[in-house]
Amino acid sequence: KLLEDEDGITLLRATDALFKLGEDSDAVVNKLLALIGDEDSMMRFAAELALVKLGKNLDTVVEKLLKLLGDENSKVRDSAADALVKLA
Repeated sequence: KLLEDEDGITLLRATDALFKLGEDSDAVVNKLLALIGDEDSMMRFAAELALVKLGKNLDTVVEKLLKLLGDENSKVRDSAADALVKLA
């Protein structure tokens, strides 16, 4: 439920807690990937940071971020690229 919060700090804390609990499910990853395109730059940044943290353990995060590089929305492409650079 905290992943639905509109505050970037809450999102970061929620994903950090889920990560510590070993919850890196597809649902969490998909929610974060959806937030990469959020209008709020703080939400995009928070999602990006969370994906970077999860991406160190999930090859699927990298694969999905690579696909987002072809998105029609430039904000999505930029955030995906930033996340991939941080994972490198």
